[in-house]
Amino acid sequence: MKVTIRPFHKNDALEVYAILRETEELHVDGMTYSEKAVRSWHVTRANDVILTAKAKDVIVGFIAAKLNDPEPGAAYIDCLAVKLEHRGKGIGRQLLEHCQALLKARGMFFAGLHVRAEFPRTIDFWEKNGFKGKQLELWMYKEI
Repeated sequence: MKVTIRPFHKNDALEVYAILRETEELHVDGMTYSEKAVRSWHVTRANDVILTAKAKDVIVGFIAAKLNDPEPGAAYIDCLAVKLEHRGKGIGRQLLEHCQALLKARGMFFAGLHVRAEFPRTIDFWEKNGFKGKQLELWMYKEI
């Protein structure tokens, strides 16, 4: 599928948020990024790598990575999502490849992420793209 990969723009926020809301793999116990948070990414995450994939003027996927997280030279990929009807067409791979090239150009030498065990297709995607599992861990949170 022909897509255009480009940096996230302020005007992309609503389409990206809609993808976040429909992507089950990104929800943790009913929590996800808020619309307000995504609307402010152009400011709050201006130094991060956030890319969108557009097909026919519609955003069909995106990837977001935090630089120097958890340590200098490391990037944390906190989101990669492709609309359900566009999965399996290479869009996620294209987003990941572009993201990795930008991360490398910005001095990152390591990329990590978390994958939930109940999504084997997601784990398979990351493994096919060269990521390796380290260990199982428990992510804990508390509303304050």
